Formats: sequence, structure tokens, C-alpha cells
Amino acid sequence: MLAKRKLALTLASVAALTLSAGLATTAGAAAGELQRITPPVDTQQPPQDRLVLAVIGDYGGCGVDRTCAEENQVADMVHSWNPAAILTTGDNTYQQGLPEEVVKAQAPYKADIDAGRMFPIMGNHDYGNGCSPESVKPSLDYFNVPAAFVAGFGNGLLDFVNPDANCQTATGSAKPPIYDTYRNTLTNSSAAWKVVGGHQPIYSSGKAGNNLDRAWLMTPGVDLILAGHDHHAEHIETADGYHIAISGNGGAGLTPLFSVAPGSKFRDAAHFGAMRLTVTPDSLKAEYLSLPGTVDYYFLLKKDAQGRAYLAERSDWVDPNPDPGGNPIPNRYTVSFDVAADKADSLTYRNYEDGPFLTTEVDGRRALELQKNPFGGANQLYMFVDDAAIFGGPYQVKATISYRSPVPGSFAIQYDSQQSGSAYQRSTAVTIGAGQVNQWQTTTIDLPDVRFT
Repeated sequence: MLAKRKLALTLASVAALTLSAGLATTAGAAAGELQRITPPVDTQQPPQDRLVLAVIGDYGGCGVDRTCAEENQVADMVHSWNPAAILTTGDNTYQQGLPEEVVKAQAPYKADIDAGRMFPIMGNHDYGNGCSPESVKPSLDYFNVPAAFVAGFGNGLLDFVNPDANCQTATGSAKPPIYDTYRNTLTNSSAAWKVVGGHQPIYSSGKAGNNLDRAWLMTPGVDLILAGHDHHAEHIETADGYHIAISGNGGAGLTPLFSVAPGSKFRDAAHFGAMRLTVTPDSLKAEYLSLPGTVDYYFLLKKDAQGRAYLAERSDWVDPNPDPGGNPIPNRYTVSFDVAADKADSLTYRNYEDGPFLTTEVDGRRALELQKNPFGGANQLYMFVDDAAIFGGPYQVKATISYRSPVPGSFAIQYDSQQSGSAYQRSTAVTIGAGQVNQWQTTTIDLPDVRFT
């Protein structure tokens, strides 16, 4: 894949775009803990010797009657392990978490839910792509869980900590409201292993990319962070020694890999599957299995003398598509496409499920008409820069866009930011006033710290 990370436009029609690049010199109160939804540890008994848990994510495609076959096949594979519990990484139901969608999406796991073996975190689709308590209520009611909780397994062997991170984001150095409660839960947990669930991955090589506004999940005491959102499987070890396991290939489609996240040790976007955790007092083994039950990769965590998890062992894995690296000096300083002229010079655009468009004609001029985003939110256009033209960064970029909108509003570009580390840094918005409706306009947007990967 030549072009890797997304730029998104939220406008009605685009005719041309040029990028010119130059090097650029529920929370509880502060005290307290998350609600524990499993029985307390029996201190008169030792922890369980061995525990098997399953992890699935982004699986609920049956909610909108799509990819039901893969969801059912993954469920059959998971049930063949006979896990003590099933943990999810969110987006349990598509598209909006509506009551009828929840019932359809959870059909393969209804027996697990009824038996109290299912421990879900809520993703953006479970929240109806918003943060309203009303929108997530159908899911919480069906699973019979609160939005944020801690669940213990194996009589003190493992705590699964879910701080409901979907709508809890950090801004600069300011932590989200739930942070102190989350930290207290970790500090006060006596479990041998502490696993945290957060839907949006802090780091990812997938389409969703890095979500550093969830970096607050990396808090002392955490042994493993589970994530989804990107529909692939990946293991990442951060520079600080935290382990992130992305399991988003549970049945609701697959999404492609983009730029390689720092510390990525394994990634696969070609197969549906799930994770199997095997836990003992001394080790936590995470295995990535794809249909029909093949172990594609595993890693084993143990604890050092200070009680911090470290990578003791992992599969040999050969990266079939390594990040090319290379000289950050661009071969070209301008890339562009012109829809009207049917020309492209190292800048291309592509249809995605959450970024559909049609080629149309407006005022005798050929253009791209952005269609309604079925996932909610802004209408989007995905654009890709050829690695052979511009790679690395940061660059000081000016994006010149010709556009026309049938309604007032605004649009922006989202880009990979070197400074913030975000895969979706938002540019200054361009406002479309009432007097500019149905008129072709041209604007230039500054992108001061673009990283092309």
C-alpha cells in the first residue's frame, strides 16, 4: 500500500486539491473505585492455578445484518475454548446500538450473557457515535452491566478494569473526570494481573491510528491494555514498556493497515479471529487465533522483581510489509489531483465505508460529491500521498482545495501530526457562509506538522 494515513474533508463537493510540502524547521468522585460487578476475593482461598479468558472486539455486525457468517464463526471458535469469561474491546453492536440491533448482534453470545460470562466495554457504535447515556442504555440493559466497572476472575488472579474510555479523553495534561477513580482501582487491586479495556487504541497501525487522548490508560499497575476500534489484530509494546493488544477482528468486517505504529510486534488485517488469554499466578499468555482456530502469534508476560510486567517470550513473526523508513527529504514538493481534468499526480482518493462519494457534474464541472457518512458525524473523503513522492516529516504543508457546498457549514482536514502524535489532527476549519452556498470557492489550509507514513 503506497499511501497510508487518512486526510478527511467534511464538505459537499471537491474538484481539486494540491498539497505543497516544505520541511518544517461515570465517573466516581476523586476518591473511590470503579464499581466491582463480580464477587469479592475469598481471602481464605488461594488464587486459581490457571484461567482461560476470551477477548473479542468489533464483532456485532449481525446488528445491521452484515457479516453474520464471520461473527458466528468467531463465536463458535471462542466457545470451543470453554473460557471462564469473554471480554470485549467494544463496538459490540453496529451501527447505532439501537435495541433491535443489540438483540441481533448479541445472538451468538446470548447464552454467555444470560450466564453472566460476558464482560463488555462500550465503543463508539455502542454509544450511537456520541456520548449520550441514553444512546448506550440499550446495550447496558442487555448486558446488565454499568458503563464503567471492574471484574475479577480466578479469585484474585486477574482484574479486568473498564473505565469507559470511549468518551473519557485527556486534553493536554488534564486527565478525564474518571481518571482518579481509575487510578485508585488499579492501586487498590490485589489481583496478580491487571488488564485494562479501552476501545480506541492509544497506538495502532490501522485506519483509526493513534489516539493519544487515551494515553491516560497507561498508568502504573497496568499489565496489559486491550483495544479494538481498528478491525485487525496487533501487539504493540510502547517505549514505556506497556503492552497493547488490539483485537478488533471479531466479525464486523476488516479494515486495512496503514502506517506502522511505534513498537508494533505483530499485526494482521487479513483474518477474522479473537484472542485467548491463559493466566497463571506467574504468567499471562496472549494468543491471537484466526478462523478456524490457527494460532498466528502469541506473547507471554511475566513480572519482574518490582512487579512490573515484561515481555518474556513471543512468537517469531516476519513482517510481510515493513515500514519502508527512508530519507525524509521529499522527491517532490507538490502532489495533487484534479477531478475535472481527470488527472492525479501522487495524490489519490478512495472510497471507504465511512467515506463514500460519487463522481458527479456540477455547473458543467466534474467533481466528487461526498455522501452521508453511515457511521454518523461528518462526511469524509480519504486521500493518500504516494510514499515515493513525499515521505517522513514533519513538513510544513499548504493544502489548496476547490470546493462547492449546497449548504452553509464548515470543513477541515485531518492529518497525521508529528507534534501531537495524533493520526487525526484537525486543521483550522474553513467556514462556508450563506453567501457562499452553491458557489465554487478555493481556499488554502495550513498543516504545520504533517508526518507522511
